[in-house]
Amino acid sequence: SELTSLSDVDVVVIDTVQSSLLVQIFKLMREIWSVDLVSLHASSSRFIMCGGVLRFFSVFLGIPLIVRVFGGSLYNDINPSSGLKRFLSNSVMKSDCILIEIQKMRDELVRLYPNANLKWFPNSRRYFPDKVEPLPSTKYEQTTLKFGFVSHVRPEKGIYEISRAVELLSDLSNFEVVLHGQVFDGVDLSLFDRKKGIQYGGELHPEEVSEFLSSCDVILLPTWYDGEGYP
Repeated sequence: SELTSLSDVDVVVIDTVQSSLLVQIFKLMREIWSVDLVSLHASSSRFIMCGGVLRFFSVFLGIPLIVRVFGGSLYNDINPSSGLKRFLSNSVMKSDCILIEIQKMRDELVRLYPNANLKWFPNSRRYFPDKVEPLPSTKYEQTTLKFGFVSHVRPEKGIYEISRAVELLSDLSNFEVVLHGQVFDGVDLSLFDRKKGIQYGGELHPEEVSEFLSSCDVILLPTWYDGEGYP
């Protein structure tokens, strides 16, 4: 959002979240010819496949490539690898800058690729300590605890487990669950009924995420998405 506010910078955002791998690569290839810098933000599998292809074109066109990988499974996905996967892994690891959100994984990758420009870039949000209240004591029956969820609203993120937990606790009235994030195709939003103690609040603007998290008593992250679930 900071880049888009600059008058001398044009930002082209390509949303590939709900696209197949081939469609993602096609979208990226269609835009790469007209830009001065490419930045890819992806899970470990897309990091290898899309990043490896993008690296080839960025070198050919003389365009810098910055790659950011999410999750904690890249080290296992990239080592050991063979064939095409190994070729693409070696290609993307030569990117101009590689951003890793887990410091330990960054250190492990340095041993595999000592010449790679690997940077630790934690996936964190601004913290507002003055807006965070201590968790209320549960002995006060009038206290309503707020549980918050911010992520992709998709089965792999544990949204149905959250819904089931709320259903099992339906006899209680001292809590509420609020979910925010992009809804994926096939997700049944009727499960998130405010009357049942759970509601979907729509997508948040990046500047709104920290404030929402600060307003919660408990953050929910019951993910079983590949590469996530680390501390």
